[in-house]
Amino acid sequence: MEKILDPILSALAAAIALFLATIIKTLGDQLIQLIKVKVEATDQKLKASKFNEAYETGKKIFFAIEEKYRITENIENLAKSKADLFDKMLLENCPYLTKDELIQIRQSIAGEYNKGKAMLHEDSLKQQADKLIEENEKLKLLNAETENKLAAIKSLNESL
Repeated sequence: MEKILDPILSALAAAIALFLATIIKTLGDQLIQLIKVKVEATDQKLKASKFNEAYETGKKIFFAIEEKYRITENIENLAKSKADLFDKMLLENCPYLTKDELIQIRQSIAGEYNKGKAMLHEDSLKQQADKLIEENEKLKLLNAETENKLAAIKSLNESL
């Protein structure tokens, strides 16, 4: 009986070992895939967190620069110097940013900051234009009155 059981048991042991090896390999492959997915997700979270940190830092810097340059005489130099100062300060706080990321953050913040300003400027410009037209009309009337008085004085002088 042992002669019959020995080959059966050894075949059964080999089959079980092969089955376990297959299960272990499959589980190992699945575990490796899971680890890769987790690493990728963690990487994405880290990148998003770094971007959010840089964005928030950028907003603080942007508002500080806006306050510093609130009143200036030369508008051409203003935009360039503000952008350069923003880039410099943000890179000091977040040295890992690339030039493209820096530009993207600056434009995002500027867009958010300026989104309501266009309407305000249009309304303000329209009001200023209306006011200038009104003042111009008043000045034209005053000029006409002054010319009439001057003509009257000239004619009075000529008659004397």
